[in-house]
Amino acid sequence: MSGGKKEKDPAWKYGTKVDVSNAGKTYVYLMCKFCSKTITRGVRRMKDHLAGTHENVKPCEKVPPKVKQETEDYLKQFQKKKKKGKLPPQREKEHRNQVCLDIGRFFFENGLSFNAARSPSFHNMLRSVGSYGRGLKSPSIYELRMWILQQEVKTTDEMIEEVKKTWQKTGVTIMSDGWTDIKGRTILNFLVNNPESIIFLRSVDVSDAIKDHMLFNLLDKVVEEVGEEHKAETKLMETRKGLYWTPSAAHCLDLMLEKIDTFPQHVSALHKAKRVAKFIYNHGWVTALRRKFSRRELICPTATRFATAYLSLQSILQSKKALERMFASRRWGNSLWGNKPEGKAMKKIVMKDNNFWSSLVYALKTTKPLVSVLRRVDSEKEPAMGFLYDMSQYKEIWDIINEKWDNKLHKDLHAARYYLNPQFHYEDNFSNSSDIKLGLFKCMDTLIRDPDEKERAHLELDEFTNAK
Repeated sequence: MSGGKKEKDPAWKYGTKVDVSNAGKTYVYLMCKFCSKTITRGVRRMKDHLAGTHENVKPCEKVPPKVKQETEDYLKQFQKKKKKGKLPPQREKEHRNQVCLDIGRFFFENGLSFNAARSPSFHNMLRSVGSYGRGLKSPSIYELRMWILQQEVKTTDEMIEEVKKTWQKTGVTIMSDGWTDIKGRTILNFLVNNPESIIFLRSVDVSDAIKDHMLFNLLDKVVEEVGEEHKAETKLMETRKGLYWTPSAAHCLDLMLEKIDTFPQHVSALHKAKRVAKFIYNHGWVTALRRKFSRRELICPTATRFATAYLSLQSILQSKKALERMFASRRWGNSLWGNKPEGKAMKKIVMKDNNFWSSLVYALKTTKPLVSVLRRVDSEKEPAMGFLYDMSQYKEIWDIINEKWDNKLHKDLHAARYYLNPQFHYEDNFSNSSDIKLGLFKCMDTLIRDPDEKERAHLELDEFTNAK
């Protein structure tokens, strides 16, 4: 870039070049003059950083409004120049269609998910190719597996380090989940979450021994690596006095449903509902006929198996009239399936088996509150910890629920979040029980070590409580 253009380009005006050599290649690294963050991989990312476009780089929090506006205007002007067509509109449309066909062919031949077209890196790639213009030599297999991969690993490591710098300020939650791979190995994943981002820490093969003491040792090592002062089974909390351990609420609720699933009326409803749904979906002609009477799907997949089962029961109940019309229709009666024993059995369940529908209603009534809570806590849209105690008021006091609630879900952290949730705290029916207050005070004792901070927290708590 010429000296004159550099003077006008915000990336060069407000960034200081840092030379970094890697694998024989030298890349443009710019340090932001306002926040001192080093921006890798080109001047365009520096402009995105200053303008706050959120395109593959964190916005600068210290950029002056005038500089931000200047950078936004520069990017808009740049886009206008690019859009000045060198081809007539018709030729431009034909040219774009050909480019899109080539991109589509690449997706199809390599079995790529169409969702990849929504990826920010996909759009960044197209933007970079367009900016380069004609004559771009595509990267070779050797380049992709060597310096390009190495540079991307380095960039990822730098992004992780930037996130880690925020841990001290926000605190973190250490999360783990288990799964079984295609070879039958039991794998535990460890992740660290805070408002900035979720970072994958590591996976551990625990196929040989997945005992309490082993899990404790694994978690203890993770806590040691992350730092106890950063994070948010009893044995771990005894060793690490400054953290709270709480099980997955979704998993605990799923365990409740699993146990309730053994009740006779639930077994009957689930068994017959599965037979009807399986019969319909296993035969294309029957599926097509049912959709003439209702477009509602009978199976409702969710993140957990037992929630899926009960949501599917709900869908089947809502489709009752449509199913009855289908089995009573002339097309069904004259069809091959309508005269087969299996088809007649399905018609009998839907049209004449009153026990099926009554057991289905019973199963849904007794699990609706649990499924509702499970869907909330398993949602990624909002944190559910502060809602658990309020939701528990709606559940019937079943022995199964009490067992799981008392042994697993009843945690001081949940009580504290409920108490401090403004949505519930200022309601007339807010539960101000001793258990909840005790949980709150235990949390404060555990997480606030400094006596002055603890005194200040109690004063702020009084203000919060009396804010009505």
